Amino acid sequence: DGDADLDLFVGQTFGKIYFYRNDGTPQISAWTFVSESFESIDAGSYSAPTFGDLDSDGDFDLLVGNDEGKLRFYRNDGITGSFSFVFITGYYDSIDVGERSAPVLCDFDSDGDPDLFVGESKGGLHYHKNLTLNSIRGCVTDETSPLEDAVVYLS
Repeated sequence: DGDADLDLFVGQTFGKIYFYRNDGTPQISAWTFVSESFESIDAGSYSAPTFGDLDSDGDFDLLVGNDEGKLRFYRNDGITGSFSFVFITGYYDSIDVGERSAPVLCDFDSDGDPDLFVGESKGGLHYHKNLTLNSIRGCVTDETSPLEDAVVYLS
C-alpha cells in the first residue's frame, strides 16, 4: 500500500487470496485483515501469490502459482496504494513445473530485473532469469538454478 512496511498476501487451498495490511511500523507489525479474496482473481486451487514489477511501470503486478503447476499473471493497472488487477493471457504460459507451483520474484542477480524461482510439489526449484514482460514472451528458459542442490517441499 505504499507506506514503507510489508503487507501480507496468503494463498489458500481453494484459490482465494487473503490480504492483511500492516498498519504497524517496519519494525513492529500490526496486521489488519482487509480482504478475503480479490473477486476478479481465480488462479486455481493452492494459490501461491508473489508480487513484482513485471511490466516495468513502477507498481507491483501479481503472479500466482496453482495446483496445476502453472502461473497466472495479473497486471496491476491501479494507482499507488491501490490495486486493480487484470488477468493477462499469453505470458508465462511456457512455465509449467508439474504440480503446485509456488513462485517468488526477487532480483537475485542484482541487475535491476525481477528473477523468478518456482518451487513445486516434488521438491524441485526452477529458476528463470530477468523476467520482465519485454523479455518473457516466447523466450522463457529454465536456467540452471544457482541453488541446484536445494530441495524444497511445499505444504
